[in-house]
Amino acid sequence: MGLPTVKDAVMYLVKYGIKADIGNPGSVMPHLGGVVVAVNTHKASLTEKTLVGTVCAPQKDGMTACESLASLIATYWCSQGAETRWGEYSFDSKAAMHMMKVYGTWTNTETDT
Repeated sequence: MGLPTVKDAVMYLVKYGIKADIGNPGSVMPHLGGVVVAVNTHKASLTEKTLVGTVCAPQKDGMTACESLASLIATYWCSQGAETRWGEYSFDSKAAMHMMKVYGTWTNTETDT
């Protein structure tokens, strides 16, 4: 498998039953009616790509909703060959949003011969 694109990652998360979209760095989404994840490229090279999913949940859904979805995304990305980490939590009081980051790093093991 090659390195995933953000568009592909979003498409597969949606197929997995997760509300996902391509993220807009630095934006908050106070209009959300539920828990979602915004996916962006964190860093990339020719041989490695790290995607970051920012899980966002309205205050009414709570921090536990962020943790649950972050865990689900990390599990899914692991099943797709990524090394994952998650847990950077924050709360935006202005938008009343819980947020947690999930990172997935894929390494391209394919070589040209």
